[in-house]
Amino acid sequence: MVQTVTRTNALAEEIDSAASSGRLSDRGVAGRLAAGVKDLALHDLTGAIDLAERFVRAAGPGTPAQADALAALGHAECYAGRFESALAHLRHAISILELAGPPSALAGACAAAVQSLARLGRLDEAQHTAERALELHTAHSSAFDAARAGVNLAIVLRMRGLPEEALARFDLSEPGLAHHGVAMGAMLSNRAEALLDLDRFTEARRSFERAVGCFEAAGAAHARAITLGNIADLLGRLGRPHEALERTELARAAFEGVGAGPDVARLACEEAEMLAAIGARDAAIDRLREWTPRLEQAGLARESARARLSLGLLLVASGHPGEADEVLRAAEPALRQCGLEPLAAEARAGIGLSLAASGDAPGALATLRDAAEFLRAAPVRRARVLLHAASVALDARLQDEATRALDEARTVLDAVDILPLRATALALHTRRARLRGAMGEAADRAAESIRAIEELREATPFLEARAGVGASRQGAYLDAAGAFLDRSAPGDDARAFDALERMRARTLAPVGTPTTAEADAESPTLRAARAEHLEAASQLSAVYSELGVNPARAARGAPSSAVHRAGELERRCELLRQRLAQTAGTLPSLSSPLGLDAVCASLAPHEGIVAYFAEDDTLSAQALTGGAVRVARGFARVSDAARAIERLRFIADRVALTGRWAPADESHWDGALLALRRLVWDPIGEMLAPSALAIVPFGPLHGLPWPALLGTLPVARRPPSVVTAPSATAAVLRAAPPEHEASHGALIVGVADDSAPRAEHEARAVAGAARDATLLTARDATAQRVLDHMRHADLLHLATHCVFDPERPMSSRLRLADRWCTAREFLGRVRPGAAIVLAGCQTGRSSDRTGEDRFGLARAFLASGARAVVASHWPLHDAAAEHFFPRFHAELARGVPVSQALTMLVHADDPSAPPRPLRAGLFVKGSVSC
Repeated sequence: MVQTVTRTNALAEEIDSAASSGRLSDRGVAGRLAAGVKDLALHDLTGAIDLAERFVRAAGPGTPAQADALAALGHAECYAGRFESALAHLRHAISILELAGPPSALAGACAAAVQSLARLGRLDEAQHTAERALELHTAHSSAFDAARAGVNLAIVLRMRGLPEEALARFDLSEPGLAHHGVAMGAMLSNRAEALLDLDRFTEARRSFERAVGCFEAAGAAHARAITLGNIADLLGRLGRPHEALERTELARAAFEGVGAGPDVARLACEEAEMLAAIGARDAAIDRLREWTPRLEQAGLARESARARLSLGLLLVASGHPGEADEVLRAAEPALRQCGLEPLAAEARAGIGLSLAASGDAPGALATLRDAAEFLRAAPVRRARVLLHAASVALDARLQDEATRALDEARTVLDAVDILPLRATALALHTRRARLRGAMGEAADRAAESIRAIEELREATPFLEARAGVGASRQGAYLDAAGAFLDRSAPGDDARAFDALERMRARTLAPVGTPTTAEADAESPTLRAARAEHLEAASQLSAVYSELGVNPARAARGAPSSAVHRAGELERRCELLRQRLAQTAGTLPSLSSPLGLDAVCASLAPHEGIVAYFAEDDTLSAQALTGGAVRVARGFARVSDAARAIERLRFIADRVALTGRWAPADESHWDGALLALRRLVWDPIGEMLAPSALAIVPFGPLHGLPWPALLGTLPVARRPPSVVTAPSATAAVLRAAPPEHEASHGALIVGVADDSAPRAEHEARAVAGAARDATLLTARDATAQRVLDHMRHADLLHLATHCVFDPERPMSSRLRLADRWCTAREFLGRVRPGAAIVLAGCQTGRSSDRTGEDRFGLARAFLASGARAVVASHWPLHDAAAEHFFPRFHAELARGVPVSQALTMLVHADDPSAPPRPLRAGLFVKGSVSC
């Protein structure tokens, strides 16, 4: 920084000195000063613009020196994203140089104008100007200048949808850039973009990484930041959202360091698309609302139009049709003006979906048909719009219209069989058959639909990206289960169970992410196979983005070769998945959910499972015991259950805030619990004898305090223990510690802060009650020490402040002595079979935006092999924690199972205990009878 300031000051003194002495008329002096300003723009953008404006004022009007100064100013303004202003100054310079020369300076000014024209969407002018600059530089300048002009032309060719021609021009230019780091880096970065257009993702990433190296070596901070943003975008498209977001943060810091506001805005909008791809819609919408206007202010027409499209589509998906319609109607003409016709048609389709959400099915269908007509040259995007139309028609019970749309889509899909679209089409055929009352056909199509979705999920890498597929397809699983139950043929109960279990369980331990212990035990052959699968799945994710199958990331025009490439990668992923399953044996990360017979056979006579699901807005449930499965359908509205749970939570929050617990409060609490039990439990509970229970919730029922709820049953009907589980499979998988690993007993951690001031007191009391305990408090409870110790602990108690992140739930975190620890960091760190107690506030909260794959702290520990996780649905009062947890650990020390100890203490009528709502939020997540 000091060197940059010194350079800026020295250059300012040179400009002032040359102006006062009349030396600016010397072309050599003026040219050297202009080159100095251009170089400074790579390190101090604000300083470079200030000096260029000073240079323009110092030079005489209409002189060659002023042309040099104007060109330097335009160059710096391009870096700052001020393209209209840059273009005006560069055109002024060109007009001077056309009269005064020399040709080499005219060529330089023309080359500089190309970027502004291209970024403003004026591609015809940009190509003409680039060709003129190349011709002038080739005739009158050095090989280096001619090479840079060739790069400019290649960039414009790529923007015009000619990536092969662009690559050829980049390759011709490379030798002339060999000894110029910044120019070489710029060429490599743009070459990577052309490779992306051709779905050559591995080559593109290598090219980007080489560009970063060139920029770092040259100290070109702004150019490095741009390329880091490009790598982030590529990682997002490859299905690696968290790697992408980390790169985005690096790029943002670099942009802010050089004062590149428009680039910060562009990066924020790209980050929003990454968040949308993993289901974090609210955060994505907030970012797009904030940053899109800044792109418009900077004159970035293409970027702002694309951002408007992303915002509009997300608003439709999030249930804001009015705002979505307004945003998309503004985006559509802007996209057409920029030459982005396929994206303009996407905006048209989005308008149709917003009309459908507003209840105007005829208007929606007409608009979707218009969009499909615009997309006749883009078959994959057209098929997706036709499937939207079929869905809208089915919602409106317009069977003939739905059939026409599905038939037309089929003619496209017969030619370009892309897996995500095939899965969608099969789900829609299931819905159509159910609507017609053709139960046999519906069930057959449902089976095909589930197979296609499972294939798609297997081809999707990484935790949140894979679960995001489940979220978008959750309705298909539920429709399939309903179709099987409607047909009610022999075996259909098991088929319905299988569909629901696949919806719930598939990503608990994802392919490609073995635990640390599994990874250590893997053979080199298995590691290589896993890496190969991951690479192929990443590339397939990127191809889907290219084809516009994922609207949140549909930013580019898709070449026809991408369709063929998608088919190849789908087949490759399936072969690799089969090879992995054979090679890996029984690794949990590759196991499919258990079938109904296997789950029932795993239950002891005293155990049962109740698994909830939804049919439209009504709750249904399957009750499983060792000998039978019973189904109760449509016994309560999901929305009614959600309201009742919110009422219960309101009472608990009020008691926690006020500390008051009067007889009237007790009556309200008991009444709310009883009403909720009658709504969601009694219709299915009557089918079960008292037993150790595992509840598999659905939707809002994930937030229900099940031990407290079932405590309202008559004593003779109360289950002795209650747990919740993410799936029936998880409920019967009873994790045990490996025999060869020594246990270090219990690890008790207490870290106090303003939000949890008595956490250390609680930890000491717990350590006194637990057996063979290691206590870490205050400065001893560092993240590294806790993570190291927990690998060997049979029991882990964490008394600390928790923050739940609803947008990125796997970034929910616990406060330790030196830093926060995220849910992601706990993956693979737990001793298999350990019991975990998360004693912070709201440690049990999870996000449902990824379907029934509930993300959060509890999930991270379960996915790592814990047998039980104790957590809380709502804020845990200090007094309740200090009263409850020492008694809880004393029961564990006596050998009482975790689920039974917690259920017993939640039900206990203890006059010395704090009010019941303060402990009612506690629950156990894990296997039945854990």
